[in-house]
Amino acid sequence: MIETEIDRSWIKIAGVGIISTVFAVLFGYYFNLLVADLTASRLLTALIFLVCWLVLIISQIFIIKSYKLEALMLLIQTLGFWTAISFGKSISEFSFFAILFLLASLLIGSFIGREFLANGLKIKFGAVSSLMLRWAMTGVALFVVVYFTGFVDFAQPVIPKNFFSFVLNGSAPIAAKFIPGFSFSSTVGDAVKSFVSSKVSAGTSATEIDKLTTQLLADTGKKFGVTLDPQMTVIDATYEIANAKLDSLPVSLKQITLVLIIIVAFASLKSLTFLINWLIILISAVVYQILLASNFMHIGAENRSKEIIIVD
Repeated sequence: MIETEIDRSWIKIAGVGIISTVFAVLFGYYFNLLVADLTASRLLTALIFLVCWLVLIISQIFIIKSYKLEALMLLIQTLGFWTAISFGKSISEFSFFAILFLLASLLIGSFIGREFLANGLKIKFGAVSSLMLRWAMTGVALFVVVYFTGFVDFAQPVIPKNFFSFVLNGSAPIAAKFIPGFSFSSTVGDAVKSFVSSKVSAGTSATEIDKLTTQLLADTGKKFGVTLDPQMTVIDATYEIANAKLDSLPVSLKQITLVLIIIVAFASLKSLTFLINWLIILISAVVYQILLASNFMHIGAENRSKEIIIVD
């Protein structure tokens, strides 16, 4: 058997696999928390564990020689992730298919990366990593969209509250630039009052601001066909308005609208993955160099003068 097909150090390979699985489970755990309640700290923590998991998945392409072995490890890691997000919940069909899409993307990405590595004379780390990530991040985006689609009832279309909150909370920093102190968790009354205060002149009295706030609340509610309680949170009010607009459509248009929302959500998530792809590649390159410098592995050559990775 040629050198590129020999896995020598099973202890090192097992270690990498175990650490990867731990990061997959931690990512799943925090993703599960995000579904319940999106906060900046949970989102950041989930992204950190996702990045760590993907960095190690990239490393596995160079460390593990057998594709069958790596496929098994990716299966175990994905099952660990699925277990974490499904803990205490019933397994839905959408959850099952979401995991299948994620696993398939990881397997395809790994296979394409390995083929590129095997067919080159030099080890091109950046190119291999980029090929892997392209598929892996597509799988992550598909997983998120398909998973949340499971909360949609297409017979009686209503935008799922947790999906709506998950997407909308991400736009809070943008809204805050236009409305000082804006937060989706604040009350509608406070948010509208802040908006009115930012638009009127500095000498406007508090009584006049309250009057304008009440009038704007009434006009907005009338426009969208809902009653806006000043004590409602902004996200609850926005959710009611969105569903009121959706409810005014014929059933067929409701379903088409939901499908379009799902497609747009996938496209948006896929475009956002570009922002962290290079970060993951950079971190992976640093890890790669550390593994080489620490003699965890080293670069050798075959008779045909092709660079290879050897894990002793």
